[in-house]
Amino acid sequence: MKRKTSKTIPIDESSRDTRDASDLEYRADELNYLLKVNRELSNILNPGDLYSTLASLIKEKFDLRNLAIFVYQDASETYDLVYSHGQDQLDISFKKDDSLLWQTIVQEQPFAVFDKSGNPLFPEVFKKYGLNKLKADWWIPLVMRDEVIGVLAIRHKDKLKHFSDLELFILKQITSHAAICINTCRLYEKRQKEKEDLDKILQNLSLLYSIGKAMNYISDLKSLLQYILSQAIEITSAEKGSIMLYDLESDRLMIRVLAGLADEAYQEKVNNNEIKCRTFKPGEGIAGRVYLRPNRWWSTILVMMTCSWSQSLLLSIPSPVSPWSSIMMLLA
Repeated sequence: MKRKTSKTIPIDESSRDTRDASDLEYRADELNYLLKVNRELSNILNPGDLYSTLASLIKEKFDLRNLAIFVYQDASETYDLVYSHGQDQLDISFKKDDSLLWQTIVQEQPFAVFDKSGNPLFPEVFKKYGLNKLKADWWIPLVMRDEVIGVLAIRHKDKLKHFSDLELFILKQITSHAAICINTCRLYEKRQKEKEDLDKILQNLSLLYSIGKAMNYISDLKSLLQYILSQAIEITSAEKGSIMLYDLESDRLMIRVLAGLADEAYQEKVNNNEIKCRTFKPGEGIAGRVYLRPNRWWSTILVMMTCSWSQSLLLSIPSPVSPWSSIMMLLA
């Protein structure tokens, strides 16, 4: 009885090499994309620019319809929606809690927020924080050193499409680097704020020193007030200003010197006390309210000035950065 010999199926080496080369080329393209993302994000120090650049890089790569970015805010201890694309302007935030959603977020892995039937997997917490308004199917935590900096929420243009494992892996790598960049922006903003505060303190100290020095050789009240006003205007880069005196007998604030008015003749008459301007009671108007709530360092000058005069001073300097029409500062 003859033995049957098995047939050997020839292997198409050229086809396998083609597949390997194609796969290698695909992975090289993905690596180049990740390097591009890192380069684009690493040089941005403005949070708004960072969010928009991150969104642009991701939505084009993955053909997204909707995208939202949440970032943790230290002041409110909430994750606030800081950027959105493809949906209405929303004001949404959520907190760390013991919900299943948060427990899923801290796993630091991309996850779906709807099941295959389109039902929400976290209905209670979504309703609680209004997250059901978001048009997103997948959430990817932005994590840096085990700290959740924020969350990226996305939806593909094709609602039926599921992201592949490789796509989710790439998204995770992007969000990991984005978390570092967001933290860098926050630290940069914090340092800038500290520098601005320090600069203000140095300016204030410089003004205090100049005023104290001037008091030693300027005996005329009008000249001293004009000097104080000119120094304050210079420091704040204002265009004009005024100093108001508090009169103990009438219990009112009165303008004593002006600077920077277009009508120099009128200004000179006011400074020479030839024209009586409007007066304010403490607590009346912006000047009166500020008078009752003196800044601590201006109160230092209050002590200095009361040694020479029985009147108090209020410096009013219009400023474009103030929420009021002018900045009010107590000088004495």
